[in-house]
Parts: sequence; C-alpha cells; structure tokens
Amino acid sequence: MPGEISHLVLGSGLPAQRASTEDFDLPFRLARQRALASFERLYLFSQLRRYKGRIILVAQHAGVTSKHVREIMKRHGISRRDFRPSLRPAMRAAAKPWGPPLDLPPPSRIEVPPAKPAPRL
Repeated sequence: MPGEISHLVLGSGLPAQRASTEDFDLPFRLARQRALASFERLYLFSQLRRYKGRIILVAQHAGVTSKHVREIMKRHGISRRDFRPSLRPAMRAAAKPWGPPLDLPPPSRIEVPPAKPAPRL
C-alpha cells in the first residue's frame, strides 16, 4: 500500500528495513533512538532524491535550516553528490580541473639547471 513505510523504503532505493524482535527487546530510549535514526535516514534520502541533492530545497520542504540538513547527512554518511544528475559528456570535459599542458613531461622528469652563484660585491 502506498501509505506504508515499506512502500517508502522500497520506492526510495534503500534496502527494506523491518523491525525485528530484537528491536522490541531493547530499552525504550535505545529503541526510540534507532527508530528515529532510521526515519531520519529514510526521510532525508527520499527528499534528497526528490530535489536532486539540492540541500536548500530539502531544508525548505522539511521546515529546517540547510545547516541542520547537512548535519543529519553527515551523521548518516549521506553525500548529496549521490543524488545529483550526472553531467553530460561535453560539460564533464569542461568541468575537469585545470592542469599543466599535455605536452609537458611529468614534474619528476623536468630538468632544472643548477642555480648560478650570486655575484660577489
């Protein structure tokens, strides 16, 4: 059913997580922390996917600051790059960092002439 958590989990691309009997054997606070952490991760994952990794839009939708969204992402080891659309090949070539011209030898093979002694006064 669309309203169930299992639908959200399966539709989000995350592996389905079900409560085990172990979860109910834990003390209340620990069980609540685990449930909250699981919810945070699933919610954030679905919103980042929805907004293609745009943290500001996720924060606005959730009603929190972008700083708070980044803190939760860090806590759960989530990178926004995983949700950004890949660049087209032409843009990918233009996005490469600047470097030395291709016809130069690598730095380890460049011969540097010895320094000339300073003129005596």
